[in-house]
Parts: sequence; C-alpha cells; structure tokens
Amino acid sequence: MITSQSPEGSRRGPLGVPRALTGAIATLTLVLAVLVVLVFAAGAAPARAKRGPLARAAQATTDCDHDGDSPLGVEFEECGTAPPEPGKTFSPAEKAQAGEQEGQVRKLYLTYCGSSLSDPLTYLVLLTPLVAPCTEASIWIEHLKGLVADPPESAVSLVALPAVQASTGPASTEPKRRCTFGAATCRRGGVVASAYEHALEQESAAAGALATTLNRLSATPSGPESQFGSSPGAFPTYSRRTQVAASRLYSGLLAAWSDRLNAARANFVHFLDGLGSKAKRAAAKTPPGLPSKLLWKTYHGMNVYEIGQLYLDLETQTVEEYIATHPGSQPSGTLAAALTAGKNTLDEDMYQLYLASNGSGAARARGIAAAGAKFSRDADNFAAIPGLAAIAPEAPLSARLFGFAVEGLTRNKPKPPTAP
Repeated sequence: MITSQSPEGSRRGPLGVPRALTGAIATLTLVLAVLVVLVFAAGAAPARAKRGPLARAAQATTDCDHDGDSPLGVEFEECGTAPPEPGKTFSPAEKAQAGEQEGQVRKLYLTYCGSSLSDPLTYLVLLTPLVAPCTEASIWIEHLKGLVADPPESAVSLVALPAVQASTGPASTEPKRRCTFGAATCRRGGVVASAYEHALEQESAAAGALATTLNRLSATPSGPESQFGSSPGAFPTYSRRTQVAASRLYSGLLAAWSDRLNAARANFVHFLDGLGSKAKRAAAKTPPGLPSKLLWKTYHGMNVYEIGQLYLDLETQTVEEYIATHPGSQPSGTLAAALTAGKNTLDEDMYQLYLASNGSGAARARGIAAAGAKFSRDADNFAAIPGLAAIAPEAPLSARLFGFAVEGLTRNKPKPPTAP
C-alpha cells in the first residue's frame, strides 16, 4: 500500500494581482491565474502559518496594493488584516481585492464585447468565427465572482476536468464579418488568429480547472478519510492528496498552454503589425500568456504517491462510476476486452513507476523517465480505444491528462492535452 503525507495547512498572503488593466483586455488572462497560483502556493505551506497576519498591514495613509485607491473606504477593506472566516479560503481583504478586480473586468467586458467591437476584437472577428477575448472575459468574471463568494466545495473527492466554455455575450451571436483584406492576407490571418484563439481558450480551461481544484482543496480534511480505501491493500481515500495532485497537474497544464499562447500571440502580433498603424495599435492589446516558470515548478513537484491517488480517482470517476451509473453504458465484446487490457497495462505501469521512484541518483531519474514515458504512451492509447467516448465521455480526456500528469515526475515540459 502506498501512503504519504500531503500538505495539510495553508499560508495566507496578499493576492498581489496587478491592477493596471491598461491596453483594454490585455491583462484579463493574468487576473485569475495569478490568484490561483498564489493561493496554491499558500495551500502547500505549514499549518502554523495559517494563523499569522497578512504580510502587509493596513496603513491609514497607504495605498497597500498600489491600485490608486484612496486609503479610506474600499482601500481600508482591501488592506485589512482579519483572518479568513472558519471554513473559508480567503481573508476579507483578499476577497475585497478580488471583488474590485471583478468589477474592473466587467467594465472591460461591457466596453469591448458589446454590439460595437473595438481593437483588437475587430480584427479577430474578421479572421475567426469566434471572439475569444469576449468568451474569456465572461469566464474570468464568473471565476472572480466565485472567489469573492468563497464557497465551501463539497465535491472534495472529485477531480475537476478542464472544459472550453461556449462563447457568451453579444459578440457570440453576431454574424461573422467578411475579411476585407487580400485573399492571401485573409488566409494567413485566419491561421494565426485561430491558433491564438485556440491557445487562449485552452489556457482559460486550464485556469478554470485549477480554480475549482483549489476551492476543493480548501475544503478537504487534513488526513485520509480511509487508510485502506474500499478494501485492505487498496489505495487510501485521501481527498487532500487528490486535490494537491490535481493542482500540480493543472499548474503544468496552465504553464504549457501559457507558453503556447505566448508563441501564438507573437505570430498574431507580427501579422497585425504588417496591416498598418491601426492594426499595430490593436496588436498591443492582445492578451499575453502567463509567466510560466512558477507554474512549471509547481507541476514538477509531483510525487509518485500523488500520482497513484490521482490515477485511482480519475479512472474510477470517469470510467467505473460513470459506466455503473449510466444504464446502457456497460461495455461488451471487443470494447470490454480492450478496456480490461488497457486498465491492466496502466496498473502495471503504475507499479513500475512506483518501483522506479524508490531508486536513487541518476538511476532513479532514468527509471522514472522511462516508466513515465511508457505510462504516457499507454494512457494515450487507452484514450484512443474505439468506442470509449461513447460509453464514458470524460474518459479519453482524463486518460490524456493522466499521461500528462506523470511527466510531472520528470523535468520535461510535455505537450499539453486539449480540452473538449
């Protein structure tokens, strides 16, 4: 049986999210992700720090978060030192800051995603069928509202899955405008704009899964609910370790898509720069991806015990429980045989990964790299089993995500799976 200790406390600190929302929607992508990364870093700290004061104390004449507010009124709430309420993740000051940011994002959404589009959305709508920044802005608003509400999350044993949200708001219902540039320019623009839009959607999906995971982490019990799972020798039921592992997984997913977003943005900006001064000004307003160094570091903090718990929970949640609770989803024939063979292969891969983690030095690193690479390949093969999506719709994505999670034991920066 595999057991391990997982982080059991939380360390509180100010949100520290940049307030300079210049360049229209250029910082929307930063808002939630900086919040959740800092909160996750807080969640992994020793429990003794939970009772400590905020690093910044409120000063009667100081703009503590450098957002230009008067030290009176709202600023007093933002810079308070009151601890979080029992069962809550954020302090009143942190929730006040998130609330103010939600208001700022909402203003930008109303300004740039109404019936009359402005740069750079005009160029995106000319070249792609959707207006991704409007979609992402609406999602950020919902995430920030959730942070302000700071609700306790009851689904502590479930692993959140990333999902691309449907477009919302007036922009999503407008007919696609016809590209007015030359044919070659329109074709090139369609390619670079679509790549940028896709990366932006995927980064938002990863951030949403990470935000949900962090809310669940804040509600988990400090110790295993069952040391032996459903039977002696089985994995323990350990919600905290599940959510810590998922937090590391989605930190890596967010890092990978942020890197891709920055690359796609560079290509899109270069394209817009060549269309004239107005498009060049629009290029400066396109949202960038996150700095990914800290996210990659969190992802590479994964250990084999977290991997084991995540594997058990993802497989149970998206395959076994789904099939058991949906009449007509029971596999038969070749599909049933393929599922059994695939599951047995992944079980053996998990055991080999555990054995490799018990090595030392260079041999350990080589063993983990080899076992992790095989696990990733077998997880991708499991996801591609014909007919799997028909009986368990979330199973293919969860398998690809698990293959990605295993790479967190290495120093690799793997290709990220794509959310549906």
